[in-house]
Amino acid sequence: MQSTRAHARSGAVVLVLGVLLTLMGCAEPAPGPAGEQVTPGGQVSGGATGPATVPPGLLECDDASKDAGAEPAPQDLHRFDHGVPDGFTESGGYTQISSPEGDYTADYLVPTASGVGNLNVLAVVYYAELALGPVTSDCGQLDRKLVLARLDVVNAEAGAELLGEYSWVEVGGLPAVRYDAWYPSHGFTVRTYAVYGESELVTFGCQWVEAESVITAGCDELIASASF
Repeated sequence: MQSTRAHARSGAVVLVLGVLLTLMGCAEPAPGPAGEQVTPGGQVSGGATGPATVPPGLLECDDASKDAGAEPAPQDLHRFDHGVPDGFTESGGYTQISSPEGDYTADYLVPTASGVGNLNVLAVVYYAELALGPVTSDCGQLDRKLVLARLDVVNAEAGAELLGEYSWVEVGGLPAVRYDAWYPSHGFTVRTYAVYGESELVTFGCQWVEAESVITAGCDELIASASF
């Protein structure tokens, strides 16, 4: 089953990149205005009286100057899709406690088994802009050190305790950072997969309190179903 996209929301107060979900009540929130996602792009300008010029920063972006193993930053992340894991269903009534990269759209998936608390949930969140700034080099390459530094700042300000280390993996064929974090002030653990692009971000968050095995199994299936 393919998922449907939820509505956009504005940012909040605490900087948190993980799921950190809270229930907003029994009723689903009213949908926001629909709009087509547009990949940002710059205008091309030229003069009829002189040759086009190359921005100085691009003059050094030839193959010889690139770092070994560097990769172009992913683009068009808004085209992503994912399935709904077995034993889960889409749900409303949730929100992100904060949205560090600005406005977002989100899908929330909850277990259908009885006896599972409502803070055990999967979330797929899409940020159309990186409000905290780009994580790319001047040559448009993904800066992995900058990505990890960004995660350090966000987690520190959220009071999240990293469990283990960050690890680079692939989600839907794209580079992603996977990490687990414990949020003592909220009493839950979140496993996050963060896919940073040139100007966008998609996070897959898997949050549990008492139903770790249920959530991590659904999380694995969700990640396996992701495509870009």
